[in-house]
Amino acid sequence: MITIKGKYGITYFIDCMNKIYGMPSLKAGTVDLCITDPPYDLGFDNTIQQDMSKRRSGKEITRVPVNLYNDKIPNYDDWSRVWFAESRRICKWTVFTCGTSPTNMKMWLNIEVPAEIQTHYKPNCASHTHISRFLTSEPLLVYGKFKPFTFVSTAVNIPLNNGFLRRDEKTKHGSPKSPKLWDYYIRRIKPKTVIDPFCGSGITQLICESLGIHYICYEVDEIHYDDIEDNVRTGERIKKATGRIKKLRSYGSETHG
Repeated sequence: MITIKGKYGITYFIDCMNKIYGMPSLKAGTVDLCITDPPYDLGFDNTIQQDMSKRRSGKEITRVPVNLYNDKIPNYDDWSRVWFAESRRICKWTVFTCGTSPTNMKMWLNIEVPAEIQTHYKPNCASHTHISRFLTSEPLLVYGKFKPFTFVSTAVNIPLNNGFLRRDEKTKHGSPKSPKLWDYYIRRIKPKTVIDPFCGSGITQLICESLGIHYICYEVDEIHYDDIEDNVRTGERIKKATGRIKKLRSYGSETHG
């Protein structure tokens, strides 16, 4: 089995429902937070997208592959209930994106009404295409008993540097989540342990490693190995640099206090 080990956690390249190493193997109530971006059952595969930035600037229009994985899942409702039930069994809190489809939102409300529905507003992701015209905002479902004022607002305004229109071509993942978005939730919830059943390009690992939070992540597609490895090592470097800064500040306060 392929794994990537960081200083604070491990990533397994297996189905998160694997009975030996997956979520079913974890004891109830042993993880603080599940934060994830599960498949939306859209089935985008080898999608072609116009470069809208060139179109707006009057330059020659090109068409580029988005390279989205095919996430069309048979019995999507049943599949969603299974992994979600495991998340609720293991974790105190669960936060995830459910996509912009009204059908998906209705399905999740039927499964369990969330404690809160947050909105990620990303003003720089407007588009006229049939794929991404609704991507200026997306809902995040929040489950669990949260302390008062954990979230300052029901809307989070975080522009993207990636996504359908602004992909980082260095990554193989079609639409990685914003590190700032994951950082926003993890810092406010303050978990000691995190799990991500669908970690994609490794943004959860990046934030957890940089903050020194223990984690377990799962990903079925080995094509994302390099992305995850890079994010794990980047998170380790950020944590190390932050530690140096804290030591210097502490030293300064002791010598000049």
